[in-house]
Amino acid sequence: MRIVVDGDASGQRDVIVALAREFGVPLLWVHNPSHRPPVQQEGLDLRVHLADGGAQAADVVVMNFAAVDDIVVTGDLGLALVCVAKGAAAISPRGFWYRAEDMGTRMEFRALAARLKRGGEYLHHKPPHRRLDDWRFEQELRRALA
Repeated sequence: MRIVVDGDASGQRDVIVALAREFGVPLLWVHNPSHRPPVQQEGLDLRVHLADGGAQAADVVVMNFAAVDDIVVTGDLGLALVCVAKGAAAISPRGFWYRAEDMGTRMEFRALAARLKRGGEYLHHKPPHRRLDDWRFEQELRRALA
């Protein structure tokens, strides 16, 4: 088991690094040139992969690295779908798990929202990030690593 992070979508760097150190789990951080990866620390098994600056470059690298029993941290629904299909677990930076049984509905909703957006409408706005999201993320990741 390892933690694979889509660095361009994760705002939980400090929590992820701390839990990887605490549980001794290898951490693979994939990022674009415009994002800052964590730095190596004592007791941290960190591997950093720099993807090129393309639109979905980091996502493609994460897809290629994700394997059975890995935990993937991403805010990208499409990337989560591929990782779950490969046997990895995927969690959002808000602390919600992407589940295989929910993916069809979530992808349909995403397609509907995209169609509306192209037509000049918006279906809804994402709620603001809250401390509860940070707490939930830490608790869920801690439970998965234990």
